[in-house]
Amino acid sequence: MGVASFFGMFAGVYHWYPKMFGRYLNHTLGYLHFWITIIGAYLIFWPMHYEGLAGMPRRYYEYANWESFKMFGGLNEFISTVALIVFATQLLFVFNFFYSIWKGRKVTNPNPWGSNTLEWTTAAASGAW
Repeated sequence: MGVASFFGMFAGVYHWYPKMFGRYLNHTLGYLHFWITIIGAYLIFWPMHYEGLAGMPRRYYEYANWESFKMFGGLNEFISTVALIVFATQLLFVFNFFYSIWKGRKVTNPNPWGSNTLEWTTAAASGAW
């Protein structure tokens, strides 16, 4: 459930970035960020769901005392590896955000998405048009 709020935040940033800065985010880095994040979210939380169905308790420092949970050691290592990759991808988003402020493709249309909502009818804060 918490991941969904982050996707909403990212969607807002990608949508309003041209309005805020007068430039576009890099599309290739944006697609890379999205796909790695969404696939990573499934690869992290779906195995946790099955561990929970198997009775594995949450928030334990280590599971070495329980013989029945030792079989999940490799799966927990996989989840940790994917979590590190997804974290590194969030650093890619931060890089894309700041890099595009200065080097992003300039917005030439005051309504770049063809939207019919009111925020696109006002002047940009950056004075791009």
